[in-house]
Amino acid sequence: MALRMKSFWRSLFSDTLWSKVLLDKYLRQQRVELWLSQGKVVRHNLSIIWRGFMDVLPYIKRELWWQAGSGLLIRLGIDRIVGIPDGGVLTEELLHFFHDRGYSSLAHFYIHQPTGDQHWLGACYYRLTDSLKEEWTNMVGLLKRSGISLDHTDDRVVGI
Repeated sequence: MALRMKSFWRSLFSDTLWSKVLLDKYLRQQRVELWLSQGKVVRHNLSIIWRGFMDVLPYIKRELWWQAGSGLLIRLGIDRIVGIPDGGVLTEELLHFFHDRGYSSLAHFYIHQPTGDQHWLGACYYRLTDSLKEEWTNMVGLLKRSGISLDHTDDRVVGI
């Protein structure tokens, strides 16, 4: 399994002819990061190699570390973010709260104002109470202390 994961990782992020053929066939011109975050997997005409890669995909996705750019591809509280201890994972309860309201990507929690001011949205904005308020306040503090801010560059997978 480890060898399959290593081979899959190399095929995703190397610049070889074989990798280009695989990515063209199965990712259909999508950026690797976009494909990893959205998880649209081709289910027909799979080669035995790609089928093996799909077997290890869930393990790889759980261990990815992301470098924040725009925050559009990073799922807050699920995806691990470089610079945050333990990646910044949230409890299921808070994740469900945000998901039920349509908030999922890191970009949903950050505001760029016309004045140039940028900041993370606090617990009051989402009307969080009790333990959810405390958890979100801790996460915002962690994001600030870690120096995580968003810009207009692409999010990047930087490792597993």
